[in-house]
Amino acid sequence: MGAINLDDLNEGFIIANPETFWVNTGTIHNHPDDMPHIMAALWQHESFRELSMEIWNEVFAPVAAGLLGENAVELENLKSIHEYEDIIRNSAKMEWMRWEIDFRHEEEVNFIIYFIERRFDFLNERWRYASQR
Repeated sequence: MGAINLDDLNEGFIIANPETFWVNTGTIHNHPDDMPHIMAALWQHESFRELSMEIWNEVFAPVAAGLLGENAVELENLKSIHEYEDIIRNSAKMEWMRWEIDFRHEEEVNFIIYFIERRFDFLNERWRYASQR
């Protein structure tokens, strides 16, 4: 897969950058005082940051690893991204047959894989429990 230009994909919104904490600096859109949105306000509290780390380690990291095919996760019906890719490919073919729309599903799937891999690595480097490193 070639390099992905995030600015082209997200029109400058930092949320599409998998290697940053965007939530801690977010503000309410068009607020005259740049008031932080609720997540940014919560991020100011250590207990919220600790809970976020715990949820990452206990819930999201195992699922993300399963999606990336790195380990078997004991969740019913979870497939790897590559298994979902086959399903999406077939769905895109049906869409094209019905509507004659080119879905660009491979580009979309590649972006999802890129994003989850980078986000997984980014959060693991910062939040993974020391005992799991």
